[in-house]
Amino acid sequence: MIKNRESAARSRARKQAYTNELELELEQLRRENQMLIQREKDFINDRQAKAAQLAVPDRRSGRNTASSLQQKQQQQQRCRSAPPP
Repeated sequence: MIKNRESAARSRARKQAYTNELELELEQLRRENQMLIQREKDFINDRQAKAAQLAVPDRRSGRNTASSLQQKQQQQQRCRSAPPP
């Protein structure tokens, strides 16, 4: 009878230790997730700021640099998607 109680107590202790470990891991993953969400927001803001800068017309050529960039990207995509000779 005593061995059964001791075994049950050890089992409960292992379960509690495992639960504590999972809770610590969960908290660490939540912090990491928040950090990654913030990094994503920062990247999006940077990309939008750069896109806004590209949308400003180039004073030398009078052309919109964003549209010329888009044209270059479209041309590159067409070259990549073209079948090999």
